[in-house]
Amino acid sequence: MKKIVFAGLVLASCFSYGQEHFSGFSSSRRVGILNAGANPSELANLFRTVDVQIFAFGVDASNNKVGFSDLINGENLEDLIFAGGEAVDFDVNTQIMGPSVGFKAFGLGFGVASRSHIRANISNVNTELGDALTNSALIAF
Repeated sequence: MKKIVFAGLVLASCFSYGQEHFSGFSSSRRVGILNAGANPSELANLFRTVDVQIFAFGVDASNNKVGFSDLINGENLEDLIFAGGEAVDFDVNTQIMGPSVGFKAFGLGFGVASRSHIRANISNVNTELGDALTNSALIAF
């Protein structure tokens, strides 16, 4: 029973880890400002004395209508989103990191960072209403 519970916890943590912004830095050996956002103690491990970051941007978007293959095939996304009778759900999670600096002095790490989060969630939009709002507004002009 303990093995089953342990395996379930490991699998659950894998799914939640994949949803992190800037998840690629976890496999890199370079330590920088992005690492400090997840673990502030990494500032003490900076490779150089000063680390400067100008801009970083990460977006997670999900919906229940359009898949990755539709993006690759060049399908018209507006037609796909409002097709069928199923309600549309759409979620966008954005993280923007502005100018940031980290430095190491006397064996200690210090940093100043700017970060903003933008989140939009649209749930249960009727496909006929969404189609009418987007297409009728374009035809009216």
